[in-house]
Amino acid sequence: MSDEGYEFVPLPDAVRRVDRPEARHDRRAPEGVTARLSVTLVAEQPVHVGSGFKALRDGAIVRQCVTSSGRLCIPGSTLKGVLRARFESVTRSCALFREKDRPVKVRSSSYPNAKAVFTPNVSGADLFRACKGDRCCPACALFGRMSLRSRVLVSDLVAAATVAAGIDLVAEMFSPNLHHVGEFTDGRDPRGDTLLTVHKLHGRKFARGRGPETDARERIEVIPAGTALVGEVRVSNLTRAEYGGLLVALGVAPMSRLKVGGAKGHGFGRVRVELGGVSVHPGGGSLTTSPSEFEAAFFASPDAWTKGVEALVSIHAPERAP
Repeated sequence: MSDEGYEFVPLPDAVRRVDRPEARHDRRAPEGVTARLSVTLVAEQPVHVGSGFKALRDGAIVRQCVTSSGRLCIPGSTLKGVLRARFESVTRSCALFREKDRPVKVRSSSYPNAKAVFTPNVSGADLFRACKGDRCCPACALFGRMSLRSRVLVSDLVAAATVAAGIDLVAEMFSPNLHHVGEFTDGRDPRGDTLLTVHKLHGRKFARGRGPETDARERIEVIPAGTALVGEVRVSNLTRAEYGGLLVALGVAPMSRLKVGGAKGHGFGRVRVELGGVSVHPGGGSLTTSPSEFEAAFFASPDAWTKGVEALVSIHAPERAP
């Protein structure tokens, strides 16, 4: 479905919820990896992470992007959200989702004024069941959930040099539509309004190419293509398999690209990750084990979802046209 600006990573055949003694902060796990990773994001497309503010530029309203001390910036929370979504897609993990108690409005030229809803067999699937207690899925164990703190911290990634924000035009941005994530049938609700019922999911949705253009356009500030942004990813008590899975999510091993920010399905947001020095704590020093060895540990783990890795890397392959 690349002509729609996005593609799907297949869902795992089962969510693996088990006891994970490494998911803690009060003591070190045997052979656990605690480290600081120097990370550089290089924009291969313009990137827009909105600050929530607008400004008037040359007589037109512009959506502003995030800055830090006057420099262009990708917030650590933004990158961490991307990493969690990618980690979920390559592991047998649950999906963070809260079922709506009633149908929600959708935007569709084919179905004007329509609403959409999941069938009970979709919304009640094990994939959408929240992890609780001592048993949790790989993503909740690593990135956290209610009453379980994340073992991954991401700093803001700030432009390495002073670069002026660019101005670009994009299709009007709005929230993802429920009926785009699966197969659906159209019908009527008791009031006679159009109701789209999603009965089967395609998978986890990832933006890739350029979606259909519309007449509704808005001006946004962007981080220009070619800009390098520098920050850190800190990890605590990771198993070798978890660290390998994080490298997959980072697009380091195997190599792939990330999509960050808004308008990702309209030619924006593609970045390349360059991993710099890795300092291991406690005790300092460098991580001598190569990424490929951690990658092998990940793929040997029962948490790994190989079909998810293959699909994600295919969507964001370095040689694939953005």
